[in-house]
Amino acid sequence: MVAECKTCKQQQNIMKRCVRCKSIYYCSRACQAEDWPAHKLQCNGDQANSTVKSAVCVKATEEREKENRDKLPQKSTVVTVKCNRKKYKISVTDCAKDAMKVVSETVKIPLDKLKLICKGKVVTEDNFSTFVFSEGSKIFMALGEESEDESGLHSGDIETIMEQLHVDRNRAVRGLKECKGDLIDAILFVGDKL
Repeated sequence: MVAECKTCKQQQNIMKRCVRCKSIYYCSRACQAEDWPAHKLQCNGDQANSTVKSAVCVKATEEREKENRDKLPQKSTVVTVKCNRKKYKISVTDCAKDAMKVVSETVKIPLDKLKLICKGKVVTEDNFSTFVFSEGSKIFMALGEESEDESGLHSGDIETIMEQLHVDRNRAVRGLKECKGDLIDAILFVGDKL
């Protein structure tokens, strides 16, 4: 059976159809989006039931993908990351989330502040595997403020300075180090620098 696109009347062997009512066919996502304002008024799909089915399908799909990922052997390679005039050789896997976390921990830049650059492009969790395993890129540049060493300092003191003065963690740590761990002096010191 060859269906006809509701919007442009084009006929193709493979068509897309409305997920809610499953009775209207479209040749492309663009045609479906164009027709949606008119179609949603007459679509007889049970929205609540559709949402529940959709959520169940998404969860089942995610679980299958996780199981497949766990069964497949992970690829591994060594990349070079340049950061603050230092070079780090880091072994990473094809799991982008884990790889970004390893890079973040190695270069001591918090993951939320880490920017990886490769061949002039920003590398994210979404495109990390493409750069490393498809394109064979092995050299990256890490940008971001390095985390200060907090050894010898009380985390409660750091949190207090951050709350009182609304400063980032690194600035609070530097203030405490400068004042040899004295909280009151650190608050005054950091406050004067603002």
